[in-house]
Amino acid sequence: FVFSLAVSIKMNILLFAPGLLLLLLQTYSGRSRTYQIRNTILCLSICAITQLILGYPFLTTYPEAYLRKAFEFDRSFFYIWTVNWKFLSEELFLNKKFALLLLTGHLST
Repeated sequence: FVFSLAVSIKMNILLFAPGLLLLLLQTYSGRSRTYQIRNTILCLSICAITQLILGYPFLTTYPEAYLRKAFEFDRSFFYIWTVNWKFLSEELFLNKKFALLLLTGHLST
């Protein structure tokens, strides 16, 4: 529940999601695998329901605009803000194919 509230405030909290998933699965390590998975799904469902409740006013009023801005995958970052990618040329950094490659890499790990 607290994790979901934090995500509703600042989306970069989602970076902690893989670790949280691992902790949720390990919390019930003395129990059966089915029990672990069931309780993990219950916890994740609580997070999802919290997000739906918090987003309800926006989802019912302007659903397309809300979802498009919440997950603005087509936005590009300014080269001057980067720290980790300064070794690349600005042209490559701003390339849409490079951005898609980075997004694919993040989502697949």
